[in-house]
Amino acid sequence: MPRKDGELTIGEIRELVKAHRKLSTIPPPRGLTREQLIAWAKKKGYDLDLKNGKIKKTRLYNKTITLDVAKEVDKDKKAKAALKQNKKN
Repeated sequence: MPRKDGELTIGEIRELVKAHRKLSTIPPPRGLTREQLIAWAKKKGYDLDLKNGKIKKTRLYNKTITLDVAKEVDKDKKAKAALKQNKKN
């Protein structure tokens, strides 16, 4: 189906989704104790309900992920992959 002026292509939509997924994750640092991990999560803006086993975001982020941001995330991924390959050789 031809796209209308200003609409995103399928590839651009996929880039946005991948960037959103990567930027929305909360990877915790390794080697933290339980107390340090709880403090880290609270510092990042998450509320831990330890009795019910839930985590929820306390801060609302108004960060908009644009196509330019998505392309920068993809560049970082490609650069890291090239760096790893150079280290192997």
